[in-house]
Amino acid sequence: MSIALPHPPSLRGPLPRQVVRFAVVGASNTVLTFIAYILLSAVMPAVAAAVLGWAVGAANGYRLNRGWTFASAARGLGPAGRYLVVQGLAAGVSAGGVVVLGGSVPHAVAELVSLPVASALAFVLCRAWVFAA
Repeated sequence: MSIALPHPPSLRGPLPRQVVRFAVVGASNTVLTFIAYILLSAVMPAVAAAVLGWAVGAANGYRLNRGWTFASAARGLGPAGRYLVVQGLAAGVSAGGVVVLGGSVPHAVAELVSLPVASALAFVLCRAWVFAA
C-alpha cells in the first residue's frame, strides 16, 4: 500500500510560468534601463538620459512580455498604448508609496514596500488587459 503525496504546484501551468517570466523581464528591464542611463548620461543631461533609459527598458518589457511572458498575438498601437498606461500607473503607485511611507520610514524602505505592490498591479493589468487573448 502506498500513500499518494500531493505534488507541489508546478511552474508548467500558465499563471506561475507567467509570473516567473514577468519577473525575469522586469529584471532585464532594470538592467537595460540602468546601462542605457549610464551610457546616455555621459553625452546628455541626467534627466534626459533617465527618460530615454526608461524608454529602452519599457520597449524591452513590451516586446518580451508580449511575445514570451503572455504569448500574445496583440499588435499595434492599442496594446502598446495600454502597456504605457500600465507602466505609468505602476510608476505612480511606486512613487505614491514613497510619498505616503516616506515620512515614517527611510525612502529606500518605502520603495521596497511599494515596488512589489506596483509590480503586482502591472502584472495583473498586463495579463487581463494589455495582452489578454
